Formats: sequence, structure tokens, C-alpha cells
Amino acid sequence: MSPRRASSRAPCSTSRSGCPTPARGRATAIFLGGSAAAGIVTGPVTGALLELHGAGGVAGWRWMFGLEGTFSVIVGIIAGFFLVSRIEDARWLSAEEKSALRTAVTRDEAERERAPKVSRLRLMFHPQVALLTGAFFAMTLTGYAITFWLPSLIEEIKGLSPFEVGLLAAVPAIASMIAMYSMSHFTDRSPDRRPFLAVTLLLSAIGTYLATLGSPWFGLAAITLAGVGSKCAATLFWPMAQSGLDLRIAAPGLALVNSIGNLGGFVSPFLFGYLKDTTGSTNGGLYTLSAASLLAIVAARYIRGARAGDAPLTATAADAGTEQPRVA
Repeated sequence: MSPRRASSRAPCSTSRSGCPTPARGRATAIFLGGSAAAGIVTGPVTGALLELHGAGGVAGWRWMFGLEGTFSVIVGIIAGFFLVSRIEDARWLSAEEKSALRTAVTRDEAERERAPKVSRLRLMFHPQVALLTGAFFAMTLTGYAITFWLPSLIEEIKGLSPFEVGLLAAVPAIASMIAMYSMSHFTDRSPDRRPFLAVTLLLSAIGTYLATLGSPWFGLAAITLAGVGSKCAATLFWPMAQSGLDLRIAAPGLALVNSIGNLGGFVSPFLFGYLKDTTGSTNGGLYTLSAASLLAIVAARYIRGARAGDAPLTATAADAGTEQPRVA
């Protein structure tokens, strides 16, 4: 097999960020599509398990947590036997592909070793890392709020059984998966993903706001729109984040963005629940999510490296002309 053919079979093997720009959005959509697929499955399954309330003298929520938790543990154990962490263990790659990937990784490691050190604390306060973190935090607020509170919002539709609530809860996930895959094929051809990110965040803001209006059925449609915007925004965000940070600090930089930004998963359910308890309505929480999405649009405007021609950003002042840094 020629190197050119090997490259076509594994387009993500030799890029500095793990995947070239023309395929990065689709690769991210496939990965993030797993969570959307989980939403499609777990909604009806959870509803069905809640219907077991009283069976064997066990509450429905105990059936749900017990069986779904057991299944997750089993899948995790099985996955440990199939996931690999070394290039040599990737049986789906040819010898040429392994060699190309090994060469790229060795080159990346050599570049990082040549760079001076910079502390992770300093990296955390870098303007671009801060912008990425803020935007991702706002996105996770909406994503987690929809995940945790969607069943409660659907229950406002009177006369539904737990299983029917679970079926309706899968609707936003289905719409999101279709939108993610469709959009990624289109945006991968675009030289600048920022306008698309702004549009998806705007859809998320509009959806969460509209959910405060109209009937519960209208609210479900609005939350579906918000879910589509949130999932599509994530599909666009990670390729932009990979392009916006220099290779030498990309791994720790993205780790900071992911870890701090994911705190939105803690803040969102707590804040949403607090506002619901104090106001007696979910509207306050939905307004907050709309505002967060609008703020993320502002942050996205200033994220560098979003365009194909942008130079990668380093962990220190890129315009100072100093040697490229390496994270300690």
C-alpha cells in the first residue's frame, strides 16, 4: 500500500491536532454523536424501568439506577479490553499508517521538548484559553440543563406515562444527531467556523427562551431547537479549539478548557433547580441559559485559529516574538 493510499484510509493520522481541518468537524460529530445516541436509547429505557415501580417491592427509580448503572459498569469493563493506547496495538491501521502516525507523534514530542516551560497556572489565564473555557462553560450549562430537566419539562404535558415521557425525551436527541452530522459535512468545507458557531449558539438561546412561552408541546419543540443548537455548537467548538492553540500547549490547554468548562455540568442543574424552587417556575433557569448562550457568542467572536489561515496561538504573548513555550 502506498503512503498516499494509507493517508486516505486514515485521514486523521498525521495531522498536528490528530485530524486535518477538512475532516475534523465530521470526526468530532461522530464522537459527540455517541451522547446523542445515548439520549435516544436511554429516554425510552428509563421510562420503561420507571414503570416497574413496585415490582418486587422495589421503587421504580431504584430499578432504573440499579440496572442502568450495572449496564454502564459492564460496558466499561468490556471497553477496557478493546480500547488501545499505543500505536502498535491499533490493529485497524496498516504498517504504513502506523509508521506515519509514529513519525508525527515523535516530531510533536521533539517540538514540545525544545520549548521553554510555562506553568499551567499561567496557561489558565491566557486570553485564548480563557475565551475557550468561558464559551465551553456556557455551552455545558445548556447541554446539562436540557439533559437533567427535560423529563420534568415534558411531564407538564398532562396524561403521559413514564414510558411516554421517555419517548418524547428522545426527540431532541434524534433531531440533534441528524443536525450534527448534516452540519459537519457542510462546515468542514468552510474556511471559518465562527459564523456557524454563532448561529448554533443563537439557536440555543432562542430555543431556551421560547421554552418559557406557549404550551408544554410548544416548549418541547423549543427545547428540541435548543438541544440542536447546543450539540451542533459543541461539534464546531472542539475543531476550533484544536486549531486555536499551538501544538506545544494544545494538550494541557484543551485539558484545562475541558475540565474547567465542564464545571457547567455541576453549576447548571444546581442553578436551574435553585431558581425553580425559589420562583416556582423553570422560566428563570431558561432565561439564564439564553443569556449564557448569548455571552458565548461574544466569546466565540474573539477565538483565534478558527479560520484555516490563522496562525496557531502559543501559550505566551504570540506577538512578542519570544521563543515558543512548553507547559511544565
